[in-house]
Amino acid sequence: MSKVFSINVPGKHGYSFAVQCDDSYDEESVIDLALENGLFEEDYDADYAIGEDITDSEYDRNAFASCTHTL
Repeated sequence: MSKVFSINVPGKHGYSFAVQCDDSYDEESVIDLALENGLFEEDYDADYAIGEDITDSEYDRNAFASCTHTL
């Protein structure tokens, strides 16, 4: 089974993307996974990022469909 998380970097020039990964990850550990895979514009963005499990939200998964990274 897998999970899908939105990763949000807040701020004036913030951005968001999604990560699909196995179900062993949670809202905090998925940020480290995204950092390890070079998904942030700047590495320090991971310090401010917020992860949210959107696995059960078809609406959110569809909204992030074009920017979901499978890891």
